[in-house]
Amino acid sequence: MDWPRSHGYQVAGRIRDLGLPPKPLIVAVTGYGMTDDKHRSGEAGFDLHLLKPVDPETYRGLAALLQTSTDLVNRAHALAAQYRAAASEIMFRQLEMANTYLDAAHITGRGTST
Repeated sequence: MDWPRSHGYQVAGRIRDLGLPPKPLIVAVTGYGMTDDKHRSGEAGFDLHLLKPVDPETYRGLAALLQTSTDLVNRAHALAAQYRAAASEIMFRQLEMANTYLDAAHITGRGTST
C-alpha cells in the first residue's frame, strides 16, 4: 500500500490488519455523514464516525474517555504483575517445603527405597 496516496478507509483497514494489542481506537473525522458513509467507515475498521465540524466538547470527552481507559488498562497490568509475584512466592515456598521434607526424609532414611 502506498500510504501517502491511501484514503482513510484503506489506512483504517491496514491498521486493523496489523492486529495491534491493545486494539487502537480509530476515529473518522469527515464531512461525509450519510448512513452509507457511516456504515462504510465501520466496515473499514473505524470505531467512531464524527461529522465535521466536531464540537470541541466532543474532543474533550473522547480524550477523557481514552485517559480513563488507559488508566484502567494500566491498573489491570499492575494487578496482574502483583498476582504473578504472589503466585511465584507461593510456588517458591512450596518448593522450599518440599525440599525440606525430602532432605528430612533422606537424613532419617524414611521415604527412600533400599
